[in-house]
Parts: sequence; structure tokens; C-alpha cells
Amino acid sequence: MGSERCIRDRAVAVPPPRSAPDHITWPATSSRQSLVAGPPLSRLPADPHTLTEAITAAAERFPGRGVRAVSWDTDTFITYPELLARARRVLGGMRAQGMRPGSYAILLVPRLTDYFPAVWACLLGGITCVTVTAPPSFDARHPVLDKLMHAWRALGRPPVITDDATVDAVAGLRDLYGEPGLTWLSVAELEICPADGDVHPADPADVAVLALSSGSTGQPKIIQVTHRAIVENALSARQVDLIRPGETSFNWLPFDHVAPLVMYLLRDVVLGCDSIHAPTGYIAEQPLRWLDVLSKHRVHHTWSANFAYRLVADALRDGRQDAGWELSGVRTMLNAGEQCLPSVMRDFVARVRPYGISERTIVHMWGMAETATGATCKFFAQEGSVLRILKSSLDGTLRAAEPDDESPCLEFMSMGPAAPGAAVRVADDGGRVLPEGVIGRFQVRSSRVTPGYLDNAAANAEAFTADGWFDTGDLAFVMDGEVVISGRAKELIVINGDKHYCHEIEDVVSELDGVSPGLVAACGVPDPATGSEALAIFFVPSAPTTDLPLDTVERVHRAVAERLRLAAAHVLPIAEAAFPRTTSGKIQRAALVRRVESGEYATLIRSVAAARGTATTAPDCLFRPAWH
Repeated sequence: MGSERCIRDRAVAVPPPRSAPDHITWPATSSRQSLVAGPPLSRLPADPHTLTEAITAAAERFPGRGVRAVSWDTDTFITYPELLARARRVLGGMRAQGMRPGSYAILLVPRLTDYFPAVWACLLGGITCVTVTAPPSFDARHPVLDKLMHAWRALGRPPVITDDATVDAVAGLRDLYGEPGLTWLSVAELEICPADGDVHPADPADVAVLALSSGSTGQPKIIQVTHRAIVENALSARQVDLIRPGETSFNWLPFDHVAPLVMYLLRDVVLGCDSIHAPTGYIAEQPLRWLDVLSKHRVHHTWSANFAYRLVADALRDGRQDAGWELSGVRTMLNAGEQCLPSVMRDFVARVRPYGISERTIVHMWGMAETATGATCKFFAQEGSVLRILKSSLDGTLRAAEPDDESPCLEFMSMGPAAPGAAVRVADDGGRVLPEGVIGRFQVRSSRVTPGYLDNAAANAEAFTADGWFDTGDLAFVMDGEVVISGRAKELIVINGDKHYCHEIEDVVSELDGVSPGLVAACGVPDPATGSEALAIFFVPSAPTTDLPLDTVERVHRAVAERLRLAAAHVLPIAEAAFPRTTSGKIQRAALVRRVESGEYATLIRSVAAARGTATTAPDCLFRPAWH
């Protein structure tokens, strides 16, 4: 495909746009029931109503601010006026290809300095884009590529937008997946076309971007996120003082996760903030680079999921500790995206306190793509941010443990009250609101909630209640008007009638010598002998080895027996490359359960049992051939 002319040879079909409802009816907050409404959203006269308004206004309102890409050999700053000029040229190329308002585009653009104008161009042109991250390799099929191809087919085979360094790899997908109709366009190729200043007049209810669910239990769903949702998310973040106009933020998680796109790149242009981004691998391979960037660029706000805070704490314990970091200017650090664990945050704060970060810096928030991220918010230093609940009360009304009570307890982090413009409730399976202190299904209502999964009536029927609430799939309870997430409904293990949270088990195992912190998964696998579930624990050894780390296996068995009073049926060491996580770091436990059930780990289960000198307790169903 040539790069010396404006390309005009492939037209793109134009599907009709989808839109969200214009308003919702707010429930009354109840002090006794698990029903909480946040305050009204505050809006200033200059606030935009759509992202197209925000983008076009940013060049004039915030000419000195913009986006920065940092990586191994790059530190590039692009002002908002420069980014707008580039986006208009990319839009000119897209329109030359026949892309019109309502068209779809798939963005697979690893080079961040090309990704930014591609996103802006889609928004300016009313072209609905979905972002897919690059896999480790394009040489073989990979779950990330499977998601890309699923989205490509579901969206009517739109072009894949990429950068010139990735064009050949994307072209190879034709043969890899047997799809000769796959087409691709590079940002550099699009950008040589004349600029197009004709901005599509978006409506707040129009779908702005799409996101893909993790697909851990099947094909990923396509989540619609509206202009209104993204703009109101930014205004809500300002209202709860998560970030202030003119501040600098830093994100290093991948853009196929909704938070980097909605909460950072797009929120920051709405509020006039400087937005810094780095490839995930740049930080993941050396977690202390996170602190390097925060210090060097005087960042005010950043985020990651719980696992990264553990990585930094461990790196500070085991590695360099005096790098001259000046982090007192970091005003907020958000922990979101997976279960927040108090023990991890205490350890993290203790390690970074010498550099200027304290409990007052830490914020926890609940959100997901379907709610355009944050629907609750809580500062770690506030009263009630951590609760100790007696395990004996989990099946009824929860009871907090006294400070000196040594009974078995679970620690939970409050996610705070409902955010501005949102309402939350906890209900039973029949949709009846539960009293405070009782665990049930966590549900959200807001104009930021998705208008639905694209072309997926079955998923929509399951996700939305008859009275209009979105069921998040999380289990939660309300205590003193604040939401506490106890875990995903699918991440609760029932053993001999007792309930155990996966993250509770994983947290204990992650602390052990010989175990890579954060690379632990606790799963329930079928146990036909009892009709219940058996506990299987997977971990990645801290030191790569071809030998079975039997000492660590025994250490794990002892720890869960002594600290949790559980007997693990299987403790299985696996390579890091085989440990399934989403691109944002969430553990994909369902994938491990499927591998066990298919017989993939049958040999490993037998080998561990033989090394321990025990008869395997794995039921026959775990040894059926993988092809059955």
C-alpha cells in the first residue's frame, strides 16, 4: 500500500449510529436500605457537552497543554493545537476512504504518537472506533488477536487503522485467520491527505467509542460509550477532586482498557489537563519507572490496578530505594480496575512515604466500561475506608469485628458513596433492594451507563433489570451509605458449603517466598465426589526453573491450611507466559478452570501429586482428553 498519495480505493459501509437515552429518573436515597444516590453533577458554563466540542475548543482554550508519549527512547509532547491539526489530516484520509459518520474503525496503533490523532480524527468525524492492543507476537493466533477478529466481523469488517511499523503484521492476519477481506490503513498514509475541517455535529447521546469486554467466559461483548458519558465522567472527576483543571496526569495501562481512554486521554482534554502516557511494557518490566515518570514530569494524578502497587512495593523492598524521587506533588493516586486490597496499599504507602506520598494521596474507585468508569469514589485516608468483617456473618447481616477480636475476619476497602450523577443499589436475585450490611448484586443507574451492548439482545436482557438498573456482576454491600465490593459473583468459591473469595486466598499466597507477587490465581474446580468445588491454586514461581518447586508447593498448602483453614486440592506452578491476565492485569480465572476441565493440566496434577507422595485427588472429569 503506497504512502505517497491520498488513498481512495476502498469504501466502507455506513451503519446507522446508536444512541443512549437522554435522561434517567433518580431514586430517593434510603439510609436503611442499600440504595444511595450521589449529588447532582456540577456543570460550568464553559463545559462542553460532547467530545467534539471539547476537542475543537481545547486548541483555543488550552493552547499550551497537550499529550506526551514517554517510552524507552521517546519523550514527545504534542500540544492540543498540533494534535487537532494532525487529527484533521487523518480525518481527511478517512473520508477519502469513504468513512462517514456512523462508520466503524478498529484501532491497533502501538505507536502512541499516532494513536492520539487517530482517536481524535474518529471523534471529529463521527466514526465510532474500538481500540485493540497489540499482542506479543503476530506469528500465531493469540487471545488479543481473537478479540480483534471478533470485533472486525461483528462490526461489519471495517478497516483496521494501524501505524507504519505494524502494517505488515496486520496484513499477515489475512492468512493467519483465513480472512482475505481484511483491510488496513496506516495513520501515516491517512495523514498525507488534505486536512478536513468539517466536524461532525455529535449529539451527547451519540456513541463516541466502543470497548470490548474481557471475554473471559466467551466471546467479548461490544460496549457502547456515549459522548455524554465521557464528558460527565470528566466533570464528576473534577467535582470529587480526583483531578483539577490544568494538572498533569500519567497513565501506562493499555488503551483497550476503558480507563486510559475515557479517564485519561479524553477526560484530560475536557478539563484542560496535560496527559502523559507510556506503553505498558515500559513500566511493567521495571515498575520503579512509574515513580521516575511521576517525579520527572511533576505529575499530579496517576492510576493503576491493585497488582501494580504490589509490584512497586516489592521492587522498593528488593531493589533501589534512593533514586532522589520528589513525589510530594503527586496529589492523587487511583487504585481501580480489580479488587483493592488494604494490605497491599498499606505496604505501598509505607514504601513510598519517604518520597512524599501518604495515605491522603490514595483514592479507590469502582467503575467499569459499562459505566464509563467511576461510579463511586473514596479517599484512603478518610474514616471508614477499611472494614474488618467477621467471616461468620457473611451469610446474613454483616458484623464488624472489634479491634481486639481475633475471630476469622475479612478486610474490605470501601469504594465510597455514589459519584456525582450516579445512583447505586444492592439487590437480591429478584431485584429487591437489600438492607444495609447484606451482600447482594451491585447495580448502577446513571446517564453514564452504556445504552447497551451492540447488537446483543441476550446480553442486554441479562445486564439490565426490568426497572432500568445495570447489573454489574459484582457482589457488594452498603455500609453507612458507602459501597463495599466483596468480589465478582463469578469469583466466589463455595467449598463444603462455605464461601471464600478468590482474592482473599491469592493475597495470602502472594506473600510467600518462592511465589511471584500478583501472579497467583485461586479457582474453584468441580469436585463430583462432594458435589461442591475443590480449590485449585495456580502460581508463578519467583525464580524460573525447569524443576518442580516442591518446597514452594508445600509452603502454599501449609499457608492456606493454617491461615485460612482450607485444604487445597491442587497447587500448581505454571510459567508466567501461561498465566492468563487481561491487558490491564486482571486475572482470568475462568481460563484456568477451562484448562483444568479440558485435561490440559492432567500431567502436571499427577506430577505434583507424585512428588508430594500423595494420591491425586483430581476427579476423572479433570483428566478427560482435551479434544472431547
